Amino acid sequence: MSSPPPVHPRRPKPKRLSLSLPLSPESAPSPALPRPPGPRRPSLLTLITQPPAAYPPRAPASPSSSSPTASTSTTPTTSPPLPPTFTLAVPAAYPFRQTEPYQHGPVQVLPGIWLGAEESVTRWDVWAANTTGNRVRVMNVAQEVEDPFDPGLSRVSGWSAPSGLPDEMPRPKLKLKTYPTAAVAVGDGARPIPHVEYCHARWSHGELGLADLPEDACLRDVLYPRAPESSERPWRFWETIRWMEEGRQRGIPILIHCQCGVSRSATLAIAYTMALAAAGAMPHYLGHIRVMQDAYDFVKGKSCWIGPNHSLVFQLVDFARSLTTLLSSHYATTPNALIKTSFPTAAESELSEAEWARRRREFDEDDMGEYTTDLSTTASNGQTAAESCMSAEEAGEEARRLDAAMLARREAAIKEQM
Repeated sequence: MSSPPPVHPRRPKPKRLSLSLPLSPESAPSPALPRPPGPRRPSLLTLITQPPAAYPPRAPASPSSSSPTASTSTTPTTSPPLPPTFTLAVPAAYPFRQTEPYQHGPVQVLPGIWLGAEESVTRWDVWAANTTGNRVRVMNVAQEVEDPFDPGLSRVSGWSAPSGLPDEMPRPKLKLKTYPTAAVAVGDGARPIPHVEYCHARWSHGELGLADLPEDACLRDVLYPRAPESSERPWRFWETIRWMEEGRQRGIPILIHCQCGVSRSATLAIAYTMALAAAGAMPHYLGHIRVMQDAYDFVKGKSCWIGPNHSLVFQLVDFARSLTTLLSSHYATTPNALIKTSFPTAAESELSEAEWARRRREFDEDDMGEYTTDLSTTASNGQTAAESCMSAEEAGEEARRLDAAMLARREAAIKEQM
């Protein structure tokens, strides 16, 4: 099976809402020494065929209790409205190896939570070996990947494809289905498989509104989750997280997947990690997470293949801000109920007017070409961080191209196996 060529989005000028990916400040050498050049963040399809080798996550900071009066840090950790450029750090050393993502099965990113590709679903020996009550949950967030357990779908070498449904007929954005062990096809019948609780949220690479919260949302919904009662509307981060966490707390293994396990499912894994950290769940494990970058580093340390596309990163930024708002609301209503989290409240995350003015001046200078290009801001191909910015419009175009590439990749794989 051959993969399509990497998608290389156009690079707009930085004077817009945008995303830049400079080198990680943690990887920077001493200011007295020039920093060696590092590579640009590869495209999503490049990551599929040339995934980076795994690198360890940051050393965890000591968990702290966030309160409305005591900040967890002397410097702000998140920002109000999205600044002109948003920074997602990448490691200075970014080696690659030729291998297929998750070819040995999914990886565990959180206790009981696994991340993988479409083919990872049937790797029961990897992620479903220790089930409670012989049950598992599968969370599929790829719009083009159909339910592999549905008897109404044809199967070709592990791939599922619509059968008997006109191509022009719209498919529901959300599907919830339970497949008892006896009712699930097992292929050659060599081994039984668990009772499957299946959820399919059809997300694109440019899915909007994922960070939105219901009006009655509170952090308690994460600590004491109940599965959403209604499936009449598409599920966002919040609903999928509650569904997964409710199962995880009951000892049910959860697999999150999309087609490749690189962007959409990885985005949900990052959002899930942030939500648990903000709510104070597993403080010994997640207590160091303060911002979206920390959650990204945490998941990246578990799976070297992840690489959310720009549009989904914007959704993660908004979701981090929503969690900050929920934390502030928690302390506004129950000021004495401290949460063991490093996540900031809204007050702690606000940047001073002077800091905003300083950032704006720097951005304007960059836009006018008055900045100095040196090794600290230049990627391996000679492109500066400012030049690699991506606007919201460009991010949307990138997402559409990725959707088309993923659909073509999947159709080619199915035809190849016929």
